[in-house]
Amino acid sequence: DLCCYNGNDNNNNNKPADPANRKVFAPSIMTAVPPPPPRAPPPSSTTLTAGHESEERKFSLSPMERKLSSVGSSPRKESDTINQEELHQRECVFPVDDKSPADSSASVSVAGIGISQLSLQMHKDLLKKKVYKWVMFRIDKHLIRAHQVGMKKSGASYSDFVSMLPCDEARFGVIDVDLINSDGCKLSRIVFVHWAPDTAPAMHKMKSASSAQHFKNLLQGVSVELQASDLDEMGEEGLMSRIRDSMTRR
Repeated sequence: DLCCYNGNDNNNNNKPADPANRKVFAPSIMTAVPPPPPRAPPPSSTTLTAGHESEERKFSLSPMERKLSSVGSSPRKESDTINQEELHQRECVFPVDDKSPADSSASVSVAGIGISQLSLQMHKDLLKKKVYKWVMFRIDKHLIRAHQVGMKKSGASYSDFVSMLPCDEARFGVIDVDLINSDGCKLSRIVFVHWAPDTAPAMHKMKSASSAQHFKNLLQGVSVELQASDLDEMGEEGLMSRIRDSMTRR
C-alpha cells in the first residue's frame, strides 16, 4: 500500500492536501541474499603429476610398513638428494617413528649416547629375518634412533641408501649386501656405515665419532665397516672391493 504525507505539520489545518506537495513512500522490499557457491574439494594429496598426466595413487601398506610410516614426518631438507616421489611410487623406503626408550641391556658410549630398543630390534630383523635391505640411524639428543628403512622385498637398493644421506648431519647405517664369490656361491655380508660429512656441525661430528665404534660393537653379524665424509667414498664398487677383501673365501 502507498501512504501520503502532505508535508504540513499543522494539525489544526483541515484543508485537503495539495496533490503537488504530496510525498509518496513505498514499503521496503526484503531481497533474499543467494547462498555462496559451494567450495571445490581440496586436491588429493596422493595425486602425482608426471608430464601432462596426473594419476591418483593409493598406497596399500602392509601392517609392518604402516607401523614404520611416520605420520606427519618432517619434510626433507634441500641438502638431501633423494627423489622422494619416486621412492613412494616404488614403496621401498619409509621413515621410522622411533619413540622407544633406551635399551637397558646396552651400555652408553663415552659421549653418553645410548641406543633405542627399536634400533637393536630392527637390526636383528635385518640380520636374521631379512626383512630390510638397510636401516639408517641418527643421533637424537642422547640416543641413537632408527630413522629410515629400505624394504628388501620392495627392491630397496644400496643407491637408495646413499641418496638418503644428508650433507649436514651424521648418520649410521647397516646394509645387507648380497654377492657371489669366485666359486659361484651366493653370500650375504652386513656392512656398518658411519657417515660424517665435512659440512656437518663440529659437535654433531664429535658425538658420532665417539659413538660409532661403540654402536658397531652392539650390532651382531657386522663384517665390514665403511667410513665416509663425501659421496665419492660411498661408491658401490669401492664397497664391494672392501667386502671381497674381508672374505676368507673369495
